[in-house]
Amino acid sequence: MSTRLFTKPEVAERLRIPVSTLNYWRSRGEGPRFVRVGRRLACTEADLEAFISSLAAA
Repeated sequence: MSTRLFTKPEVAERLRIPVSTLNYWRSRGEGPRFVRVGRRLACTEADLEAFISSLAAA
């Protein structure tokens, strides 16, 4: 089974926010969960969908 990974720019585009907002959220421990893949950060499709669902529930 393959897991789709999104880069920070892809997550920002999906959420329609600037990458700087994602960086700010990460510095505060908020926003979607990212994992380190080598030297880069990525967000799994499941984590991104969970974050979007949490926004809709709030």
